[in-house]
Amino acid sequence: MNRLERYIANKMLKYRHGRWWMPDRWFVELRYEKCMGKRLNITSPQTVAEKMMWLKLYDHNPLYTILADKHKLKEWFKKRFGEQYIVPNIYTFTCVDEIDRDALPNQFAIKCNHDSGSVFLCYNKNSLLFYDKDGKQYDWGYVVTNLKRALQTNYYYYDREWPYKNIKQRVIMVEPLCRTKNGNLPTDIKLFYGNGEYWFTNVTYWNNESQDRCTYDENWNRLPFVYTNPILYNENSNTSNVPRPPKYEEMLRIGKEIASLCKFVRVDFYDIDGEAKIGEITFYNGGGLDRFYPDKYDAIYGEKLKL
Repeated sequence: MNRLERYIANKMLKYRHGRWWMPDRWFVELRYEKCMGKRLNITSPQTVAEKMMWLKLYDHNPLYTILADKHKLKEWFKKRFGEQYIVPNIYTFTCVDEIDRDALPNQFAIKCNHDSGSVFLCYNKNSLLFYDKDGKQYDWGYVVTNLKRALQTNYYYYDREWPYKNIKQRVIMVEPLCRTKNGNLPTDIKLFYGNGEYWFTNVTYWNNESQDRCTYDENWNRLPFVYTNPILYNENSNTSNVPRPPKYEEMLRIGKEIASLCKFVRVDFYDIDGEAKIGEITFYNGGGLDRFYPDKYDAIYGEKLKL
């Protein structure tokens, strides 16, 4: 992006009616520069972060839209791998006004199918308190406002993550609240693949209500780096002793089959008392803007990813 293009892009960077008004390439280059503090090399990308931006712009496999849709993913996954891996929907709604709060179970998760982040957990319906995935607390009014806004928004325009662009039907899903027998949230297992080959596993692990992010290989040996959002990283990351999931080999097998259909993919499972449940599938970890700590692994894995 030259100086004139960057000037025009900054003038156009205004959010109106659910979208950022600028060409995709300009947006991706400017967003990368603001987050990473350096220019994007889109013509000859080298690192994982640079190649994530390239994939946003040029890797438009129609299958990605199905897999990014949390509602359609369940049906696709059930047909391909089996119903035992699915967290079933209790209800689906096309608008907030359809929700009968009295009919909801005492504990549940509520989310939209077409975006990232509009997930709220309810531990006790009568308390009128809801929590996001990071444990922040909200009331029902906030949840309703957030869901209404989400249903009116094409999530693609936030970060130019192409698979979200053509999700046609936006719905609200109510699922059982996934908790372990001890009452904890399940361990979130994120499997990373490039060009059909396994890379590493990121684990979001709850330990006494504190959250850690750890990295393992396919044999459950700890790896010396973390790949995450800068806000979530700290010097104590990657220090918990996370139990190996009993169904880890199954997760890896399924992940590899999905990865054979994609250039890059992250396949998420929940480990719930030894049972594997599919969480979501994404094609740009953290919008493609997450970082490696130490950062040398950005280039190491970038070399592995062939475009």
